[in-house]
Amino acid sequence: MPDAPPPSQQFEFQHAVFSVAAVLDAERLIVRVGMKTVVAPIARLQHLHVLSGAREDAQELLLTYATPKGKLKRARIFSDRGEPGFDHLVAALLARRPDIDIRGLPQAEVWERVGAKPLEWVVLPLVMAVGWLVLAVLFAPMLVHGLDGGHAQVTVAELTAAHPGTRNLTVIGRPVPEASVQVQAPDTGQTRLWMPLVGPGWQPGDPVTVVLRARYLTAARLDAVLAADRHAGMLRDLLWEGLEGKRRAELLAKGVRLAPTVRLVELGATPRTDLLAALGVLGFLALIIAGATWALWRRRKPAPTRAPLAGRPPDAAT
Repeated sequence: MPDAPPPSQQFEFQHAVFSVAAVLDAERLIVRVGMKTVVAPIARLQHLHVLSGAREDAQELLLTYATPKGKLKRARIFSDRGEPGFDHLVAALLARRPDIDIRGLPQAEVWERVGAKPLEWVVLPLVMAVGWLVLAVLFAPMLVHGLDGGHAQVTVAELTAAHPGTRNLTVIGRPVPEASVQVQAPDTGQTRLWMPLVGPGWQPGDPVTVVLRARYLTAARLDAVLAADRHAGMLRDLLWEGLEGKRRAELLAKGVRLAPTVRLVELGATPRTDLLAALGVLGFLALIIAGATWALWRRRKPAPTRAPLAGRPPDAAT
């Protein structure tokens, strides 16, 4: 009878902020980290090498395998040092394929065989840079607001009819306090407010096209806002900005008839505050990424090799 295929094995370990999950089945090694998946066929594995530096807080499993057309491809799997799951994965691979172990070879020969260079100092800053770009996209509306140098004074009817050409506005409109949504912070007592602004002649049951949002209002400031008929702020209508679904539902529950398109105006918001907030966060993170990249680059050095499995000569993979 043919030998039964080896059972599937699972391994878990950490690399920086990422959880790494590996599955070793009868035919393949599958490693998932974040949105990335590495797949290496067991039968076509050519080399296995582990990089670990005395001062480094990370280690790397370097595998090569042959494609069906004979091309050599590499799979690089990173882990924090001292992760048992990583060590167990290496041991399981060598138990299946002891012939691919090149950990005892001189470092220069390892790189010549696998055709690669150490990349640990590049990978983490690259991941951080991608995260920075994602964050920059999320801050894009604030950056656009920050570069808006205009200002317009409009009525509710004018704001409903057409875009005023700038998002920095003073809106003339009557507040409807009885239809507002107010959320009070228990620790500070300050209030967040979502309140319809309407024009002359508006009656309950008429559509509401403009909603005023205000944050961190003291009791005195809240009274002033509820009594005012001019409200300086910023039109929030870029990309995903606008009236949140939760607040829309709360206004509807109060009997407010919302128009299909609702203009959200944030009281007191200015281009300067948006720009400083966005640039402050993005600039701070950029400095962290630059510092981490420089530190890792300074620490890079040829990694010492680990001894091969007991009982195997260093050149057994040849």
